[in-house]
Amino acid sequence: EPGADGRSLRVRWTRWAVVGTPAGKLQDTGLSSAVVWRVEGNVLVREETLSSKAPVNIRRWWMAVPTTHERVETLVIGGVRVDRFSSKAGQLEVKLSDATFPVQTTIKASGDSPLGRGVHGAIPLHLQFETRTVTVSPGKPLRFKVTLSVS
Repeated sequence: EPGADGRSLRVRWTRWAVVGTPAGKLQDTGLSSAVVWRVEGNVLVREETLSSKAPVNIRRWWMAVPTTHERVETLVIGGVRVDRFSSKAGQLEVKLSDATFPVQTTIKASGDSPLGRGVHGAIPLHLQFETRTVTVSPGKPLRFKVTLSVS
């Protein structure tokens, strides 16, 4: 659903791959993900809400932000972790905030692995957000917000 302002987009997923089922077969597990992307100046904001009709256990939730920048500086600003990636091309600042569940943040150097080989050159660093064993319950959605800003 595109936003009326032309600067936002809302999508919803209700079908998922389930461990132990054939590849490519998606099922309605009762879990729903609603994501809103917004462009605010030089910032891309991604807000996600996971909700369910019945309790759903998620063994591993994770999201990665790959970057072509080769340097990173991690700061805490106003109690929120900020990862600032930089290179000759400029800067990318990534921040996960407003999470209603515990999230572990790590930075992975891809080295000479397939993960580090991009069509337009190397992808040396990946910022990863992850949690293990989390339950989405009716009336208790999980939420988080990721902001990406460039300079």
